[in-house]
Amino acid sequence: MNRYVLDFKHIGKSDLWLVGGKGANLGEMVNAGFPIPNGFCITTTAFDKFFKEHADFVFSRLQDLDGTDLDKIRAVGEEVRTHLKNYNLDTETVLQIQHTWEKFRAGQAYAVRSSATAEDLPTASFAGQQDTYLNVVGLDSLVSRVRDCFVSLFTDRAILYRIQNKFPHSRVAISVVVQKMIFPQVSGIMFTADPVTQNREIISIDASYGLGEALVSGLVNPDLFKIHKSRLRISEKKIEKKFLKIKPISGGGTKQVSIGEPEASAPSISDETALALAELAKQIEKHYQTPQDIEWAIEDGQIFITQSRPITSLYPLPDQKPGEHKVYLSLSHLQVMTDAMPPMAISIWKNIPRFSLDDNGEYAYLKDIGGRLYADVSPVLRHRFAWRALKNMLGVADAQSQSAFLAAKNRPELYIGDKTLSLTGMLAFMSKFLFRVVWSILFTNKTNVVQTANETTDSFIRNIHNELQELGSDGQKSLELAIKRLQEFPKPALTWLPYLAAGLIAQRALRKLVGKKHRYLVEQLERGLEGNVVTEMNLLIGDLADLASDSPAALDWLERVSNGLESEVPKSGTCEASSQFFIGFKAFLDKFGARSGSEIDMSRPRWLEDFTPLAKMILSLTKRHSKGEHRTHYRRLSEKSHQARQQLVEQVPWHKRLFVRRLVKIASEWAPLREHHKFLMVRTLCEVKNVLLDIADNLFQRGQLAKAQHIWFMTIPELNEMIQTPETSMARIAVDRKAEFEINKSKTPPRLLASSGEIIQGKISIAELPEGALAGSPVSAGIFEGVAKVIKDPASETLAPGEILVAPFTDPGWTPLFVNAKALVMEVGGLMTHGSVVAREYGIPAVASVAGAMQQIRTGCRIRVNGDLGYVELLEEDEK
Repeated sequence: MNRYVLDFKHIGKSDLWLVGGKGANLGEMVNAGFPIPNGFCITTTAFDKFFKEHADFVFSRLQDLDGTDLDKIRAVGEEVRTHLKNYNLDTETVLQIQHTWEKFRAGQAYAVRSSATAEDLPTASFAGQQDTYLNVVGLDSLVSRVRDCFVSLFTDRAILYRIQNKFPHSRVAISVVVQKMIFPQVSGIMFTADPVTQNREIISIDASYGLGEALVSGLVNPDLFKIHKSRLRISEKKIEKKFLKIKPISGGGTKQVSIGEPEASAPSISDETALALAELAKQIEKHYQTPQDIEWAIEDGQIFITQSRPITSLYPLPDQKPGEHKVYLSLSHLQVMTDAMPPMAISIWKNIPRFSLDDNGEYAYLKDIGGRLYADVSPVLRHRFAWRALKNMLGVADAQSQSAFLAAKNRPELYIGDKTLSLTGMLAFMSKFLFRVVWSILFTNKTNVVQTANETTDSFIRNIHNELQELGSDGQKSLELAIKRLQEFPKPALTWLPYLAAGLIAQRALRKLVGKKHRYLVEQLERGLEGNVVTEMNLLIGDLADLASDSPAALDWLERVSNGLESEVPKSGTCEASSQFFIGFKAFLDKFGARSGSEIDMSRPRWLEDFTPLAKMILSLTKRHSKGEHRTHYRRLSEKSHQARQQLVEQVPWHKRLFVRRLVKIASEWAPLREHHKFLMVRTLCEVKNVLLDIADNLFQRGQLAKAQHIWFMTIPELNEMIQTPETSMARIAVDRKAEFEINKSKTPPRLLASSGEIIQGKISIAELPEGALAGSPVSAGIFEGVAKVIKDPASETLAPGEILVAPFTDPGWTPLFVNAKALVMEVGGLMTHGSVVAREYGIPAVASVAGAMQQIRTGCRIRVNGDLGYVELLEEDEK
């Protein structure tokens, strides 16, 4: 076999590392019988021979390049390309190219395209990073263009793309596709899934006159045809004016040609041709079993496919039966944690409900989609009353989700087959719960609810810990008990949840009773309340910062921990351990060590496991705050809260005062319970995690896992199987899932996803929205203008006093940043989500559910946060 040149007919999809992604796909399609212009590939073996003696020079220049330093990338790229262009291909490679060229037809014009081994992959396209040359005529031109394609592996955009995707330069080689040149009257691109909505049921076709480069380069607005895949019927058509086309030049090269009317405004293809293209697209997708991005051309009435690659930008779908029509709601958005989670973290959640189980014994309506937790809400949407209840809940939790949910309601495909929701059991439970809530509002005078909740939580966790300790190293029984107790954690929470619900209802009722004029008093009432576990946690962190400020040893230790030079708390008996700071730090970990950022993901290190983020928070506070400032601020809010309680009663008519006084008491004493159920859950998860880590060590020792950490890429049913069957190995599966998890981390999860793959989107509308402003949901009143600080990770970034915190979401791991924040902007969240409530407690304006906030707002720019109306204005740098 020719080492340096291969015909398409000798190439298949398994030859990726020999001919690159583009070459492998073309060979695969030729052998499958698709209408591909014939050609051949110059292999990566030829590239390796050309590149071998230059590799040390090139990689030494590319080493340690920073993806943010574009000037350096340009300079290095230019240096590398100039160096390589000084050398020609070796004689043996040229002779083999000549032999194949003569066999195919020496006088034929060719399209010469780069085909990198990191291109057109199922998980990353790397498309458009290397060069393409059209209408190449003659052997000398062909050989020269092959060399140029080799060199184009180091274009600026290719270098940058590999850096951004963490793809080593040394792992990429390049082949060159030499393909018979098509001289089309019309050409274009078609996607077997709509690239905008991601609907897998829609084929999207772009078409324009001449060569496709005019379309790809953005020189023309193409005609658009959208075709329903199963019905093979045009659902949308948009004809643009196309005043330009690119056509070949006799003897080689291309040129731009103007187009006049009426041709410019006429459809470039007929409806019949669009349907023929769609039918061919369906066949190609069926062959590859994945959505495809296809380039096509029509010459003298004949359709040719010039290349096809997988669409890698689509959000993944769960396994589902053909013909199912479902809608999936992102619970990750409702839990204000949209980062990807590994399979075990999601499997834990699926093992909590003990009804509607699937074949694996997990809750059937919870799905792992792209590493995020989704709920199948199709039965709810089909139910006459349940959809309204969920719609109202979403309005409080995340306005963007509510808007998308409303957009999904009228989709006729949702009503094809499948069952609706049965509410019999739920109504029975809710009626009892609501009775307790109403009874609590009207008659209960219990004053120690917070203390009782604390004692109940401590007792539940203590019992789990002791039970697991007694079981020792019995992995099977420990796992069974841990999961059973996790399933039971809602039961103790039900002892106080009616009081919490009553407290929250009381707050909302007060807002209505006192009217807009005195609503600020209700907001004052909600601040500085005693008994909230997150508020207590933040105050204790502030106390630790005060203690550290007086202790050089503590400050030195915090610096070492923050820089990764220390990972232990001083042991008992040492001078450091006996200081007030370290006594307080250990006590803090005993109480709150189960917490962390993004804590619904069990795989994330708890503060008990890694207290580096906690140390950074404390150290930051020592540098930015005067001692006691946090307590003074809280005391001031608490005093205003007490004043508001009396003022609220005085501001209403005499006949309402008795009821308002009752509501004020309930709101003040019971609303602080709002974080207790989550705190109980987090502590329970921590106990379960300890069991999983012990099992992971045993499985690793037995060789069933390649690494103990790979347990996070298993599921609970798989874990049970490995424990019960020691010969079962999941090592390969875990490695594959870890790679998939890394890909999922870079994907943006949609709030609402249809089973067709369509991302269902709504839109928040605000009357008289200022031009250019970002719409969101108002969650904490007030207006503040200042400098934005965009933070993705509270464990590694801090906020200076007076800055506006811009975050994807917040949870208890973020709350120490609120001490410095003057306003808050979140991409995710609603009125009652964590960040919103904390913002109200701290008295800072906040807007949640701001789509694209992390991309459109940059650190250092001035913005105006309008927490009254719910939008964010981007201001000029010099605007005051």
